[in-house]
Amino acid sequence: MAQDRFDFATVEQFPEVVTLKAALMTRRLNGVHLHHSFMPDQALYRDLAGPQDRNGEAAGAEICRRIWSQQTERQGWVDIAQHVTIDPAGRIWIGRDWNLPPASAAGHNGNATLGPFMLVLVGNFEPGADRPGEAQLEAAAVVIAAVQAAFDLAPETLATHVQLDGHRSCPGQIDLAALTRRVAALRKAQPAAAGRGPLGDTQREAYRLLNARRGEAQASRPARALGDEAATCRPWEPPSPVLASARGAAARGGDGALTPEMFRLLRPHVVHLENGRFVDSGSHATTRSDVQQLVAAIGRWAAGRDRPRVLIWAHGGLVDEERALAYAWHSHRWWLDSGIYPVFFIWETGALETALQIVESQLGARARDRGIGDWVVESLVHAVGRPFWRQMKGAAANAAMALPDRGAFVLAELLAGLAAKKGPRPELHAVGHSAGAFFQGDFLTAATGAPGLAFDSLTFLAPACTVRFFDASVVPLLDAGKVGRFRMFTLDRSHELADPTVPFYDKSLLYLISRGFEDRRGEPILGLEECIRQDDGLIARFGLDGGTPASTLVLCPTPAGAPAALASGAKVHGGFAQDPQTLEAIRADILGAALALDAPPAPVPMQAQGRGDGAMFRSFREAHPLVFDALPVAAHMPASMPAAPPAPPAPAILPSRGMRRALSIGIDAYEGGNALAGCVADSQLWAGVFAGLGFEVATLHDGQATRAGIMAALEAMILAARPGDVLALHYSGHGTQFPDLDGDEVGDDQDEAFVPIDGLSHGEYLIDDDVRMLFGQLDPQVDFTFLADCCHSGTISRLSIGSGAAPRYRERYIRATPEMVAAHRQMRQGLGRTRALPQGGEERMTHLLFSACKASQTAKESDGNGWFSRAATEVLRAAREPLSNRELLRRIQARFAELGYADREQDPQIEGRDEAKDRPVLGGLLQARR
Repeated sequence: MAQDRFDFATVEQFPEVVTLKAALMTRRLNGVHLHHSFMPDQALYRDLAGPQDRNGEAAGAEICRRIWSQQTERQGWVDIAQHVTIDPAGRIWIGRDWNLPPASAAGHNGNATLGPFMLVLVGNFEPGADRPGEAQLEAAAVVIAAVQAAFDLAPETLATHVQLDGHRSCPGQIDLAALTRRVAALRKAQPAAAGRGPLGDTQREAYRLLNARRGEAQASRPARALGDEAATCRPWEPPSPVLASARGAAARGGDGALTPEMFRLLRPHVVHLENGRFVDSGSHATTRSDVQQLVAAIGRWAAGRDRPRVLIWAHGGLVDEERALAYAWHSHRWWLDSGIYPVFFIWETGALETALQIVESQLGARARDRGIGDWVVESLVHAVGRPFWRQMKGAAANAAMALPDRGAFVLAELLAGLAAKKGPRPELHAVGHSAGAFFQGDFLTAATGAPGLAFDSLTFLAPACTVRFFDASVVPLLDAGKVGRFRMFTLDRSHELADPTVPFYDKSLLYLISRGFEDRRGEPILGLEECIRQDDGLIARFGLDGGTPASTLVLCPTPAGAPAALASGAKVHGGFAQDPQTLEAIRADILGAALALDAPPAPVPMQAQGRGDGAMFRSFREAHPLVFDALPVAAHMPASMPAAPPAPPAPAILPSRGMRRALSIGIDAYEGGNALAGCVADSQLWAGVFAGLGFEVATLHDGQATRAGIMAALEAMILAARPGDVLALHYSGHGTQFPDLDGDEVGDDQDEAFVPIDGLSHGEYLIDDDVRMLFGQLDPQVDFTFLADCCHSGTISRLSIGSGAAPRYRERYIRATPEMVAAHRQMRQGLGRTRALPQGGEERMTHLLFSACKASQTAKESDGNGWFSRAATEVLRAAREPLSNRELLRRIQARFAELGYADREQDPQIEGRDEAKDRPVLGGLLQARR
């Protein structure tokens, strides 16, 4: 991040800024910290403004730049300490990424998940020094009120530096009582929290413009651990000449943006493309003439060399244009010094990041609580991201089309001409990182179609291409000898699963591509170890069956002592292109026996040098720390030809071909004296049972379990399901009944309903019609079991057939008051559902329902759990053999008798088609203990 790139908002604009930020943030806020800058003070601000800057805008930007310089270049922090800086004129300058914890006070900064928001007022407000002005105090009140409202923070969450750690008197002589009264007045005038729903196009554009100039500081600067940062309110010190020189270098392009002069020097090594075509305008343009000059430069460089070697590099999909150019700039000289001529394809990959941004905005506030499950992200990506993924792959394919404006084809054509000339034939080597595997597969197919042109090697780094693409494009070239050798570096499965490349998703990008971006859910991806080991062709190619390998597979990170040409310290998907060991391995393979012992070391990314310029890679909204030490894990397989890992112990569950996903909901924190005590505990019980049976489990507890949150998570799970999948839904909470509004209830004219956490306050109930509409989208070959532990749960997912009965014990039941009925009626009218749903009984159910009681009964809880959940989970854990659903119900009823529940007007039920009742419990996944 360049230190002079700051944007400000006015007091009128800032509440909207907070709305946008809140909708896209992953970090939750729990407080607001207030500081003054001490130095720079207001006198410096006035001096910087002078007569030429009458409104002080340039002075405010310079103040922010100087604070940034002090804290990053001298103190080594990732960015300016505060999220917001307020200058004396009341401008609100946007600072540190709000998803980063601030550098407020040691021990009080929080972390990347939860922590405070920090604002700083420019000035030295110690006694006898500056005084905050009216505009500055008004802006401070607006910031505090807007942040507290947007994140549902109480007024007492405002804290000052001196309150946090007794640091001098920061924020000095600010009248906190008066400021607090201003904040309260603003909160009273606008009590509603800022919206966090999906953003419209205008809001998304405003957010993009607000952040486009500053970028993400965390990606470009390693600094100390975030938790070790602590603001010191120290005086600003002018930078030393050395730091000034470094800052000047950054201003000339070291922050990731190449100047025209730098690009002119780099042009003989770059082919810059958009949608496969030349970028023929602007300071970073590449034309056909430029590529002709590039190939001519290769020819001149190769003259007089016995074995000239050329490397052609294609970057991955999470590397934007500026970062790709910066990577080429900072690494091209190293390749030249090693005796290898590098050429970098800079190709359009922004569609992938756009898709992820849209998914993030659609997840909104729900995504801050990671309990909703990875499949929610996967299903949203599948719904909205596939066109963007296809667009990116199409850009790679377009580049190789036999047309005069397609960059990859033109380079291949000119390289073929160079190879036909007299003199040593340049060796050609290709590397593709992540989505660059698609690009290289298409490029090599086009290039090797020219007579006499072949590539000596191809290396894939964590390839994001499908196995089908590899088999169709690369394997024929290997079999025909048009590509001499193939090597692949990729993460082992344990590191792949531990690499949350994108927000709200706990696995690596390759899993998200397989399960979301590709048209076919679960499409095998070449870079995933588990896909390699499930493909007979890849098993044979890499010698995983004990045979002679035709190609080399390197699972990363490799153990210490691996040969230089077979070593990698990469531990995350984005780390390969910047890992010195991986770069050394590629160079060693290209040079072979000619590897010079005194060759220069692999380029160390600028982060490791304590500099923010020239960062070689930035993943989407999240930078991974670079680690250069090999993991001392004995279980790592040999890097060159990894043997199959030891077979894991036989699972104690019966096999299932599909995905296994469970959603468990528990709500205790109802308002108005309606709180329960055992529902969250029930959810935790069920989550443990599901996890023990191999399910991916998501939970929604209390404040997470709004009507919208439940509907979104449930719909995502259902829409993501495919034939053969096994789904389970559990709900513990209040139930109720409402008069039927659309005439689809026969017998009692009542709709059974769940009571989400926002039901009582906003009329947001979830009735049987809602559930039935969602379940109606289930594929018949999906095994879905619904376990409802609430009052009137019988028939809650189909048509009601019972009548209400007066409760006699502590129950999970709320009797609908006239006010509740009116709120429910108004909410349903707003949804526009006036058409009666099709009637039907058990024979029409697409799922199986276990209910805690009959529709005429109430579900009960005691001793910290619901009776049904306690009995059912105990039966499942005690089972020694697979059970049918009918048998499970029989054993639950028997356990009710043992626990003394059987005579208390609660009779567990099972509903569904006869064939479903006779199926094994949870799709045949019940633990079979010996």
